[in-house]
Amino acid sequence: MAQRPGDRPAIVVSTTSGSETPEPFRPAPTSADPAAKPERPVETATTYRATRRPGLTTPGVAVLSTAVGLVFAVLSILFTGGLGWLFAVPFVLVSGYCAWEVRPSDQRAALLAPPLTLFVVAVVHTVFDHGLVGPRPLTSGVVTVLASAAPMLVAAVALSAALLLFRHLRAR
Repeated sequence: MAQRPGDRPAIVVSTTSGSETPEPFRPAPTSADPAAKPERPVETATTYRATRRPGLTTPGVAVLSTAVGLVFAVLSILFTGGLGWLFAVPFVLVSGYCAWEVRPSDQRAALLAPPLTLFVVAVVHTVFDHGLVGPRPLTSGVVTVLASAAPMLVAAVALSAALLLFRHLRAR
């Protein structure tokens, strides 16, 4: 490799086979402003996958939140007779976990999962209480359960939204 006028000299590196390969000179990176902070990379789908584990996908969020919701709803119904704290605490926590671990491209799923999970739980709760006797008792039972579980839903969605906002601001 011929050197042109004005080029810096190359550093010669010996390899194990004995041949020498020139490596170009790379000066240390400097900043124009010594007080400038180094830029943080923007968290995109590509850099997220390269730097962290893949995270939860939309089906993963749906399956995880629904499974945890159903398990703790059944336990809450069996032990307390309704959807009490035994359901509310894991429901809010799994909603937060899904919001924290979801992939950047699937963040909408973390906000949609708590209402959909609560709807499925409300249908299961109504079927446990009244059985499948007709559409009118099922509808009124589901609406009643959704109305009584509204504070849990607000807490779960608020936690999910706060964690997603934190992740968004941290990535910027």
